[in-house]
Amino acid sequence: MNPFIGDIFEKFYKSKPITFVDIGASGGLPKKWNLLSEHLQVIGFEPDKKEFNKLKSAADPKKNKYINSALYKECTTVDFFITKKQQVSSILPPDRDFLNKFPEPERFDILKSEKLTVDTLDNQLSTEEILDIDFIKIDSQGSELYILQGATETLKDVYGLEIEIEFGRIYEGQPLFPDVDNFLRNRGFVLFDLKPTYWKREEGRRYGKKKGQLIYADALYLRDTKNFGVYLDKQNEQFKKSKVLRAISICILHGYLDYALELINDNLDVFSEIEINMFKENLKKDIPLSNKLPYFRGRGRIANLFWQIYNILNPGHKGWASSDKVLGNIE
Repeated sequence: MNPFIGDIFEKFYKSKPITFVDIGASGGLPKKWNLLSEHLQVIGFEPDKKEFNKLKSAADPKKNKYINSALYKECTTVDFFITKKQQVSSILPPDRDFLNKFPEPERFDILKSEKLTVDTLDNQLSTEEILDIDFIKIDSQGSELYILQGATETLKDVYGLEIEIEFGRIYEGQPLFPDVDNFLRNRGFVLFDLKPTYWKREEGRRYGKKKGQLIYADALYLRDTKNFGVYLDKQNEQFKKSKVLRAISICILHGYLDYALELINDNLDVFSEIEINMFKENLKKDIPLSNKLPYFRGRGRIANLFWQIYNILNPGHKGWASSDKVLGNIE
């Protein structure tokens, strides 16, 4: 069963699992998504042959598919710059004027370049006959916007995205956060969260606090509910219910119970009264302990202390007041 929703909806997830497209799949599925692994279909793209073979050999072919292909905004051939640190290799050359200000710029040293055949995500998914994507993760070292530009048809079905976006120009000519944000907002997506990374300049790295310049971040985007509603209105009732359930699961996975509730309230017509009551009862279970205590200064610290004591006394329990707890205990 889906741990976030319950077995009452099991048939919907069996007929159409949550489809997760992982672009830059090296390292495997992000740990967070393992919570949904029972009802998750992974479509991974990895251009590195060695990493692709590793992913493919470990995958369950009945549920997951990995494709040894590089993605771009069009089908063409580009230069791929292989750097001293393989993980920062890119189709864009490093911007050394910018990088030389920070520690360890040599990891971006170009060892060689090679020609790379690239294609669009739209073309690749169409060829593989893969439809109705729910979530896309992109980590492609500066070319994220180009990949999105080659996925305009795919994005019409997508509910959420996690994208590495840059605020500093690590690569020459790369699109930065405003470019990516504008592209996605124009297609009905809203920025929900940023997981930022900061760099300190080499010359002053030992001065002041640890925090330096904001360089890049993992950005989470979810579909605006009004835009999502327009999309759903074009679908039949069976598909609509399945799509809303998948969207609710994505919201809960990322901790946005309020947004999950908004989705439920916006789509009451596809759920029975029993289903709606079940949703709301489960959501109530995830109210943090600090919100249940009377208001006083420091109640958050007291709630956290209670939680720590509880976990010491109950080491096998997942935690009933943890800020990381999601809907439905997973024992």
